[in-house]
Amino acid sequence: MVSATRKAVAAALAAAGGLALVWYLRRPQRKVAAIIRASKSLHRAKRYEESLAAAKSALNLAAAELAGSAAHVDALVHLSGALAAQNKSEEAFPYLEEALERAEALHGTDSIQLVPILHARAECIEQSGPGELARAAAELARAREIRRKACGENSMDAAFAAFNLATVLVKGSQEAGVTPQRRSMLVEKAVGLTLEACSVAVAMQEPDEGANLVSDILSLLDAEEELANRDDAQMQRLKDACVNRVPTRLAPSCSLLASIHHAQ
Repeated sequence: MVSATRKAVAAALAAAGGLALVWYLRRPQRKVAAIIRASKSLHRAKRYEESLAAAKSALNLAAAELAGSAAHVDALVHLSGALAAQNKSEEAFPYLEEALERAEALHGTDSIQLVPILHARAECIEQSGPGELARAAAELARAREIRRKACGENSMDAAFAAFNLATVLVKGSQEAGVTPQRRSMLVEKAVGLTLEACSVAVAMQEPDEGANLVSDILSLLDAEEELANRDDAQMQRLKDACVNRVPTRLAPSCSLLASIHHAQ
């Protein structure tokens, strides 16, 4: 009986010690999160240098006491964002490289946890200068595949992922020095992705959202050089997606597409 009691007490003490250890380990995590929140507040107050200093402080703490943890990844991503917000994309990207490597080690290479990092990488690459949109598209293409696997091909997550990729492809088609053949290929892909996004949105009972996605892509396309030269059947499908599935507020876009299609 005494032996059983002693064992129970020992187990309780061990459990208490374990809880104390967990509590201790969580303290740096809370500190890192608090410093990141302070950095964001400073940025909103337009105190950019102080915000950046706080972001660096958060990363230093995370790297010293929480190396390889989710908090470390958060600190890396936050610092990269603080740098990118000050037009320092070249300085920001190495932190995103490390963040992606550590996130893959933590969660696996197909985890939905990678998507925000891939998006941040795409934005950073896009800001770095002309001629880099193909790299940005590669990041968004990977994010799209992850979201389709994790959330389903017919989810709104998949629709938004297709739209994000279509947006960058259209921008890439409009870069200086792009050949007519490549421009045509990029826009064809963008149109196909837009139609996919619209179809998914409609299937998910979100026709207005689908309409917004179509409208946003249309606003990026140059009417004279892009729409007028697109394949007749493909552009008819895009026009139909707009005319048949969108609210009245998009009538001007539909009229533009209809007039271009009629002119062909």
